[in-house]
Amino acid sequence: MTPLETFTPYSLYEKINGQADLYLASGFFQLKCQRFVRKDNPDIWFEVFKYDMGTVDHAFSVYSQQYRDDGQSLDWAPFGYSVANALFFVHGQDYIEIRANSTSHELMMAMHTAAKEYVKNNALETVTIAGIGWFPEQGLNPKSITMVSSNAFGFERLNQVYTAEYLIDGKTVTAFISQRADDHEAAELAFAFGRFYSQFGGEELTSGFPSPNGKTIEIMDSIHIIFSEGIYLAGVHEAQDIDVARELASRLHTKIGTMELHMERIRPLNKLDVTRPVK
Repeated sequence: MTPLETFTPYSLYEKINGQADLYLASGFFQLKCQRFVRKDNPDIWFEVFKYDMGTVDHAFSVYSQQYRDDGQSLDWAPFGYSVANALFFVHGQDYIEIRANSTSHELMMAMHTAAKEYVKNNALETVTIAGIGWFPEQGLNPKSITMVSSNAFGFERLNQVYTAEYLIDGKTVTAFISQRADDHEAAELAFAFGRFYSQFGGEELTSGFPSPNGKTIEIMDSIHIIFSEGIYLAGVHEAQDIDVARELASRLHTKIGTMELHMERIRPLNKLDVTRPVK
């Protein structure tokens, strides 16, 4: 229906003004889009948006931050869903949207077919998003996992942060984890993040869970817990119950400790095999 259009970080506003900031903050590289129309009915069409985000984590970031609770999961894409007139999915480093101009069942079927053909013709090796496996399973809402690429919780230094919602004792609470370059960066960033809340009137409380450098901060009637363990910065955000916050922080601390132990076991092997090509 239309020629292929290409947009860069400098021109993305021309296509999606009002939404561009999210993509740009998440590592956006390039958008290609094009409309397709029924040959026998020019009033029935859909548009494909293919956002090259540079990495699968960045593609998941925009996908997860825009995830709609009314979506129906796609059985052919591990990270994908449909709504009445659109499809959204992650394919490697690309975040793809297909939007229709109506809710016609026939049109939606055509969109599904086109999307599945695209995935089939652009086969990828199995791609995993490591951050999804960092969260302890008990009480976790798997569909709530989100990756924030930058400026997480309003703190400009906090990037590449995974968040997830938990249900504990009937209360919903948010956990967060971020993998840093090394132990020192994780510990320093935990300290800086705690100081960030203190600057806005946060009051430090007794931590109440087994982490030597953890901080529990109360601010604006909510509880925040921040700690580092090895290369991970983690914690609980805006909990309404301090006991629930401490319980979730303890679960995170235990899970991260297990991951750190596993990493210690494989680090010597990585050092020996550093020059071996990855197939």
